[in-house]
Amino acid sequence: MIRGGMRFLAIFRASLLSRTGYLGEVVARCYFVALAVFVLGQLWIVVYGQRGPGPIAGLSLPQML
Repeated sequence: MIRGGMRFLAIFRASLLSRTGYLGEVVARCYFVALAVFVLGQLWIVVYGQRGPGPIAGLSLPQML
């Protein structure tokens, strides 16, 4: 059981190091996610603005965001 845990930690460490090895790649990934969240938020604001003040499928705008 302990050997399996150590193997898991070694794999986790290797994966973490390979994913965060390049600072530029991490920054670009964070920027892309932030951009996607912003665009989808703006989309829902427009959708709710066009439909009027009522909820869509039982959800208000703050609940959707």
